[in-house]
Amino acid sequence: MKACEVHGGTLDRHYRIADQTVSIRFAGASLVPALTRALTHLAAEPVLRPDLTICVWDTESSGVALPDSPWAVQPYLDRQEMWGVKGKRVRVVYEFAGEPRLHIFDREARTAVFWSRGAQGTPFYERAAPFLRPLHWALGDLGLQLAHAAGIGSSAGGILVGGKSGVGKSTTTLACLAAGLGALGDDFVMLRDGDPPVAHSLYNKAKLVARHLKCALPGLLPAVVNPEEMEAEKAVVQIDELYPGQLVRSFPIRAVVVPQISGESASRLVETTSAVGLTAIAPSTIFQLRWAGPEDFARIASVVRRVPNFRLELGHDLAGVAETVSRFLAQG
Repeated sequence: MKACEVHGGTLDRHYRIADQTVSIRFAGASLVPALTRALTHLAAEPVLRPDLTICVWDTESSGVALPDSPWAVQPYLDRQEMWGVKGKRVRVVYEFAGEPRLHIFDREARTAVFWSRGAQGTPFYERAAPFLRPLHWALGDLGLQLAHAAGIGSSAGGILVGGKSGVGKSTTTLACLAAGLGALGDDFVMLRDGDPPVAHSLYNKAKLVARHLKCALPGLLPAVVNPEEMEAEKAVVQIDELYPGQLVRSFPIRAVVVPQISGESASRLVETTSAVGLTAIAPSTIFQLRWAGPEDFARIASVVRRVPNFRLELGHDLAGVAETVSRFLAQG
């Protein structure tokens, strides 16, 4: 990082994520817009000793290239981990598919490093959910659990909405936001176990398959921030800009809800088992994270089992979806 600092100077950004302080130091300005827009709602004042420091550089703006790997391509695993770099102290992921990106985390120093070639090659999912891996690693050490889920509600309480892509999680969240309800976010949240368990906001973006957006929420098309990519990837909207004042930083979890398209006109909540909620959240979370394992599963399971679980049978009328969720939340 020293060579990058000498070449172009640094730009620092600071955030409060799930009651933890995170400082991000950029070696040059190229990646700042791409990797901070999803975190703007969590901006905070700098502190002397942050819980996590992420050092970011890219070759395009710094002029400093990534050193050659000491390994040939063969030692990489299917999920792009490096052989031998998963010790008690250091974790490394080098994503060489498409545009390469490097993630390193030193657990003792509480410091992570992120490298890419430049802003032009940053994929849409990295812009929508930046620093996913170091946040998972670092905040997991502090008892927090990253989860692939949405959160809908207010600071008084809300629901955790789980499910793999395509089940209606994002549609439910955006329908509720359109009706005036609050939300933590659409895709990832941070969980802290307790009585009650608490969910924290992480990113301020929502991602939706383009055809679902066009069919269910066509009014949001002008708000898509990546129209040139939405057909091949997903449509991304900026929640804090589209629904100002409706992003919630955290709430106690009242229930886990799993959407399911019913084919009926009306929507309803049907109580189910914690096994259903756990199956909706844990596998998709673990699939998307590097080195997620038994500890991650156990933390998610503990949260899910502490609260009631429901299946949300989604009807055709999206206003009815929001009304169903609103009635549940109003019960206190």
